Amino acid sequence: MKAAQLVSRHDYRHLAWLREKLGDQLVAGVVLTMDKVGRRLQDNLYALPVSALWML
Repeated sequence: MKAAQLVSRHDYRHLAWLREKLGDQLVAGVVLTMDKVGRRLQDNLYALPVSALWML
């Protein structure tokens, strides 16, 4: 979980690396943030508010 509102490329670099290694096998990568809104970072990588866990 990222305890900040802004997510930088540095914060999801390991997910991007994993996506490169797994290719289509990686369905989605998620960085949880303290932000109030979710956003798409790259292809199938997303930044979602931690509160989204309670919305499932």
